[in-house]
Amino acid sequence: MRREKPTLGLKHLTSGVILTAILIGLSGCSSTQTNISILESSKDITELRSALRAIGRKGKRGYKAIPQVVHIVQRHPDSELRQLAIRTLGKIGSEDRNEATRVLCNCIFEPDVEIRRMALVALGDITPFPMGAFPPLIEAMGDKDSIVSKMAMTLLLDYVPHCNHALKNALADQEPKIRSMAALALGHIGYDARFAVPKLKDALDDENPEVREKAREAIDKISAQTGIQY
Repeated sequence: MRREKPTLGLKHLTSGVILTAILIGLSGCSSTQTNISILESSKDITELRSALRAIGRKGKRGYKAIPQVVHIVQRHPDSELRQLAIRTLGKIGSEDRNEATRVLCNCIFEPDVEIRRMALVALGDITPFPMGAFPPLIEAMGDKDSIVSKMAMTLLLDYVPHCNHALKNALADQEPKIRSMAALALGHIGYDARFAVPKLKDALDDENPEVREKAREAIDKISAQTGIQY
């Protein structure tokens, strides 16, 4: 006589799934802590790279390593390792992790152009995008490196209309370069920048000729897209 194999009930199956999930979670925590320890104590570049990559793969779940990653970004002498740490910061950061955003925004203005470029890539990785990054992006549009400038512009325009308020405020900035870049961005936005026309008109009387020029160009582009002569 054939005996039927015993089957696990739903209760036992559910308990097993929960137990497995707990064990995986504990393993993940242990792994993160191990990599954090490596970032804190190791001097070996290969070990540090491996730890950074492992933490980056965890995404936002790797947020506990933010202080250690920030330390490498700010203090380590190796440029390539710092770039990897910057990219990792973008992967594990989020809108409410202000330290990650602040450090990345500071990196946009470092002398090393590769650091500046990677900082922009990392900022683009943060979701939802941190609104506090808009003013630095506007300033970075004026970077002497054309790639950095284009990256900042592209990243900024990816978040229309969320960046509109920051651009409008930037038209009154003390720095002529920032006023000029804000007008330039508003011109690229076109139709959706019609709200800023009054401020752009004020900028036509700016003491700086470049600001006046960019404001005029922006108004012309907005007029062309709205069909309204401002």
